[in-house]
Amino acid sequence: MKKPNFPLMGKIVTVLEKYERYQTHDYSLKEEKTITKRKWRRVPIKPRAGWVTGYRFIYEGIYYPSTCDYLESYNPAYLDVTKTIKCLLVSFFPTYNPIRVPVDSIIKGGTPKNTSLPWTDLQRITLSKETKNWPRDKKGRWKKCKPIM
Repeated sequence: MKKPNFPLMGKIVTVLEKYERYQTHDYSLKEEKTITKRKWRRVPIKPRAGWVTGYRFIYEGIYYPSTCDYLESYNPAYLDVTKTIKCLLVSFFPTYNPIRVPVDSIIKGGTPKNTSLPWTDLQRITLSKETKNWPRDKKGRWKKCKPIM
C-alpha cells in the first residue's frame, strides 16, 4: 500500500508552539539604504487541540521594496529567500483561521474545544424560560408575530 504524502491531514493534534513573523530593519552604509529582514520565531502557547488543515513552506530572507521610477523603469518588491521552513496549518475550530505550527511541536491526539460561547449560562436560562411562553400553533411550532406599527 502506498504511504500517504500528508499523513497528518485532518487529524487532531495538540499544539505547543506557533510561528510568528517579525522584521528587523538595519541601515546599510555600503548600499546607503535600510535593509529589512523578515524572519519567523517560535512562540510558546497554551497547549490546545485542533485539526491539521494543511502544510506550508514559510520563508525567511531579505525584503527589497519596489522602486517606482515612472519615467524609466519599475522594479517590483521581492524577497531574497535565505531559509525555508516547513510548517503545519492547524485550526482550532472549523470557522477559525489556521495558525502556522512547527512540525516538531505537536502531540497527536487531544479534544478540540471552542474558546467562546455565544452567550453566558444566565442568558441561556433566561431565553429558555421566555420561549416557553411564546404562542404556538397546533403542531407546537412558534406562530409568526405580527409587526408592531
